[in-house]
Amino acid sequence: MPASNKFPDIPEDVTRLIFEIAAEDRAHRLVYPLVSKRVRSWAEPVIYREVVVDTTYRFIHTINNQASSKPENFFALHVKSLFFDNIPPHFIAPIVEKCSSVLSLTIWSTGYTLPEPNMLMGLTGSAPRRLSLTVSAIALQERHFSHPIFQEVTHLDIFCVDRDEEMAWATLKGLKNLTHLSVQSHPGEQHQQILRGIPAGLHVVVLYVSSEVQDDTKSVIKAIDAGQADERAVICLLWMASPPSYREILRHAIMPESSVMEKWREFWDPFTTTHFLWNEAEEVLEKRRKLKDNRRE
Repeated sequence: MPASNKFPDIPEDVTRLIFEIAAEDRAHRLVYPLVSKRVRSWAEPVIYREVVVDTTYRFIHTINNQASSKPENFFALHVKSLFFDNIPPHFIAPIVEKCSSVLSLTIWSTGYTLPEPNMLMGLTGSAPRRLSLTVSAIALQERHFSHPIFQEVTHLDIFCVDRDEEMAWATLKGLKNLTHLSVQSHPGEQHQQILRGIPAGLHVVVLYVSSEVQDDTKSVIKAIDAGQADERAVICLLWMASPPSYREILRHAIMPESSVMEKWREFWDPFTTTHFLWNEAEEVLEKRRKLKDNRRE
């Protein structure tokens, strides 16, 4: 008896929904395609909706498998999110080309430099709406936001791993579709440059702080936290065990309640995760506005 008919009292559309929800569980999802061909046709579009390409190279082997029974356009139709975790650049372009409907693209790399960002734009059928990049993945001369791949982005995450890394922040102003921005960078002058560069249509900008606040940057961080530097700006701490200097000066910052890796899950599974950093940031903005209004009364 086919797997979908083992529970004859349950309508097929309900059975399908059960397997689709079950397939969202990354820890156990690979067992469901083995149940039957019918279940595989339900589960695999969910399994491959959000793909993490890491150094196990599992997905690279899957997408290049010449003996695959999947339709030729399977990955173009179903892959909506790609997360490249420190993958050599020569693997990235062919995968992006085959997954041409990607809406969320994350490329984190500390040891490799990408080919020219414009090349990736030419491989996708439509520009991604969410883009997350480590600055170290971008060649020094390409570190600006004028590339076509940035132009349709609404949600942008930029991570400066080293203290001396930065982008041409003034070029942010050209991103007319950008509504949500998050940046991890060295606190202080870079934060001020970012706030001077953000476009008028931006709703919220989250500035991560991952190092001890120095005396010469405390006033800058405090002003951002209070909404004085820009009403759209929110500070987010990366570490659960924050230094005493944070507790002394921050009143509205997003404080981590779980491990950093838990927060990164929204980059792995952007279409499955229900709680986003943006939700927390917008709650902070609303609380600050109410507090400001109460003080006026």
